[in-house]
Amino acid sequence: MSEYARQFVKMKYTVYLIESEPEWGQRLDDIKIFDNKAEAEEFVRKFNLSNKEPERSPNRIWYMYATEPVVTIVDELESCPT
Repeated sequence: MSEYARQFVKMKYTVYLIESEPEWGQRLDDIKIFDNKAEAEEFVRKFNLSNKEPERSPNRIWYMYATEPVVTIVDELESCPT
């Protein structure tokens, strides 16, 4: 990306939080946006420590997880007043 283009766009890192339950499927529960990759990866690591797919048991079949960070380009011009 050229220096000129970098003035107008920013890279962000998006993490999707997914709710999942057998026989009901999955749904997007929340979206978290981070300014840098390290921060996003640390969030995913911590979130998934306690929120991961459980062993199949009747007591705990619902769970949530965070996806790996996805690079998102944000157009800064769209947020500037004209």
